Amino acid sequence: MKKLFLFVLALSLICGSAYAAGIPTGVDPSAYPEVWTQEVFNNGPATMTSGTVVVWDCGRASGTYTDRKMYVSVTTLHDDIRVAGVVVDDSIAVSNVGTIAIYGPVYARCADSTDAITINHAVACAGPTPTPAVGMAGQADTAAVNNGVLGWAISASPNTEANGGYLCADGVDGTMLPIFVNPSVL
Repeated sequence: MKKLFLFVLALSLICGSAYAAGIPTGVDPSAYPEVWTQEVFNNGPATMTSGTVVVWDCGRASGTYTDRKMYVSVTTLHDDIRVAGVVVDDSIAVSNVGTIAIYGPVYARCADSTDAITINHAVACAGPTPTPAVGMAGQADTAAVNNGVLGWAISASPNTEANGGYLCADGVDGTMLPIFVNPSVL
């Protein structure tokens, strides 16, 4: 009976972790942030680098939905409803698999020179109109309906390298700003 119990316990532990999507089960919130990740396929026209904001791209070529394929690409649509997350790998080459953050605090490339990002305000993809910054985040248009939101700005200025940030200047396109990723629809 004891062997059967241990077998069932081991099997349940294996099955529980085999189907996880990069969602941590044991986290020390005082030491490390909790970031949920997901493996995706770059269906876009170019390599995606770390910090790129991506959108779901289901059936772009055929116009139909294909089950179980997690395609992503970049967009020129501000506040795109298909917002998926932020690339956390160094890069994801075209037609290759990589990792995106779908929840938690990460650095995202921001269109900060044309779109003043405000701390604790909603952030969306593609930056501002009429000249969207492809693959970058920007201030969300929270007055509009049916818009996608990537998350919110943790800080409106770059973090120091000593504190885990990037050496970049505020007010420059492509600045890596800390964003709490939590995609949703307004």
